[in-house]
Amino acid sequence: MRIASGSKSLTAFAVLRLVAEGKIQLDDQVVKYLLAFLVEKVSN
Repeated sequence: MRIASGSKSLTAFAVLRLVAEGKIQLDDQVVKYLLAFLVEKVSN
């Protein structure tokens, strides 16, 4: 299956469109928009 390859292009297009519209910043961290990506630091 090659669904994943097509979805990467669609995702990139959608993100760049949001950047062009000023709704998101390309340099922002993912965690700003998707809190599920927040990872707690683990001390050794």
